[in-house]
Amino acid sequence: MKILFILNSFYPSIGGVEKVTENYCNELIKMGHEIYLISFRRGQISSMNLNTTPDFEVYNGINLYRVSDRFYGIFMFFKMIKIYKKVKFDLIQFSDFWGIFAIFFKLKYNIPIVHHLHGYQEICPTGLYLCGNSHKYSIKQCHSYCGQGLLKILRERFIYKSIWKFTDLIVAVSDAVKFAYIKTKFSLKKKILTIYNGISLDENGASNSTKNLYQIDNSNEKKDRVLLFVGRLIDHRNIIKIIRILPELIEKISNLKLIITGSGPKALLLKSEVEKNGLNKNVVFTGILTGDKLANIYLNADLLVMPITFPEPLSTVIIEAMSKGCPVITFNIGGMPEIIDNENDGFLIPPYDWELFKEKIIKILTDNKKLIKIKQNAKKKVELKFNIRNQARKINKIYLKLMGRK
Repeated sequence: MKILFILNSFYPSIGGVEKVTENYCNELIKMGHEIYLISFRRGQISSMNLNTTPDFEVYNGINLYRVSDRFYGIFMFFKMIKIYKKVKFDLIQFSDFWGIFAIFFKLKYNIPIVHHLHGYQEICPTGLYLCGNSHKYSIKQCHSYCGQGLLKILRERFIYKSIWKFTDLIVAVSDAVKFAYIKTKFSLKKKILTIYNGISLDENGASNSTKNLYQIDNSNEKKDRVLLFVGRLIDHRNIIKIIRILPELIEKISNLKLIITGSGPKALLLKSEVEKNGLNKNVVFTGILTGDKLANIYLNADLLVMPITFPEPLSTVIIEAMSKGCPVITFNIGGMPEIIDNENDGFLIPPYDWELFKEKIIKILTDNKKLIKIKQNAKKKVELKFNIRNQARKINKIYLKLMGRK
């Protein structure tokens, strides 16, 4: 089968959606499918210049095309037509409102189209779904709460309603995402299902060495307790709150270190906060890490802190950390309880209870026997529930059913 993926951005700028898509593509190629992917020449990382990237390349077996995002993305549509004339792809999968172009191929060539929902962008202009359960899919609410332009909201609502009307199937990455969409548009219930994101367990990454590449105080013979944060450095991820409670944590756990991995608009503010609180010896910023370096961080961390206060759809970072035996503490919101079984393979805190969040970190890091057991359970959870090979087989069955229906 020849499958075309449509993405907002892709390699070399790899974020969560891009990484999940790449994992799926790799498994589908192993099954014998031909994969074609179109993305815009732009990325998740603002500092990355993609203007010099080629229009076409084969990346890990994926036939990757890049186009300009000017003129409302019309170059993507033209490229899709050229690819279809050349290879006659059998199915289209997309994950953003650029799927509007897929409708043409659905109507003219009867090609099945699959909409992969990685988040809340289709019902929330910011993609953060900040209003949670009180959100009524109201244009007025979006306009007032989120400060989004009215014309932008109206335009996107029209596009997404058109996509939902013609798409053959909608795949949500979690039940949290699925029910958020069903709540706003009940008619979607008949064509939406959940398939969790997966990661490749074949990529063992770093060795099981206990050496920590980012050990802050090498003179300390006692092994550090390491808290880890991985993600974009933005307000709603609340890493500044962890920095502010760190002095209280250090009073209880003197050998505590915090490693912050990632980049974002709040990086300078966070570094200033570390300086202001005299935490230079306890906090290190690594910037963006991938591959073996990121795997090494997971292997050597005791606990991943994810103090997110918006309903994260399904965190790939959490799944990656757990696969390396690094358990997670986070708020019980969004798709988090679909990944973590509280007190068994991770820790869920009632939303916005920062005092309990702090107390729980102390309790976890001072109970070594329980922590070891939690680490083991976290690895097992990922092997059973989030193996990309199993998830790709589910996607493949869907493709075959849709082709049979065609």
